[in-house]
Amino acid sequence: MIVAAVQPFVTGIVGDGILDDWSWLLKQPHRVVVVTKMGDAFVRDPQGKILFLDTMEGSLQPAADNVDAFKDALQRGTTNSEWLMLGLVAHLEQQGQQLGPGQCFSYTIPPVLGGAIEPTNVEVVDVSVHFSIAGQIHRQVKDLPPGTPVGDVKISD
Repeated sequence: MIVAAVQPFVTGIVGDGILDDWSWLLKQPHRVVVVTKMGDAFVRDPQGKILFLDTMEGSLQPAADNVDAFKDALQRGTTNSEWLMLGLVAHLEQQGQQLGPGQCFSYTIPPVLGGAIEPTNVEVVDVSVHFSIAGQIHRQVKDLPPGTPVGDVKISD
């Protein structure tokens, strides 16, 4: 099956600066373990636990007790496959969209702002830009009731 052959992670990520605009959610310093091609991240908290930072949902979910358990889950294929979005990644790559080092796929119009979760709403962007914009958007809308129309989102440099 083609999906199984898809490499799910981004290459060329340096440092943890991509998490700066997520401090409202992370609260403590976290370290990036890997970034998925769909622009989400597995991060390590100060206690060593691995968490899934979902940039589409603006949420943080437990993934593994430590790095070794996380690596083991990846090798055995027991990591939540929805987190990796391999089907969408495979489709995008089959359509000719390729990532360079430090790039990920990102929704042109984020789903939290009404964008569709489909290939026509995806573009290739720099990982740091993706994490910055997604973090700022989610910070601004996090307290709004579901379905609230969003008319103005401000993104800083």
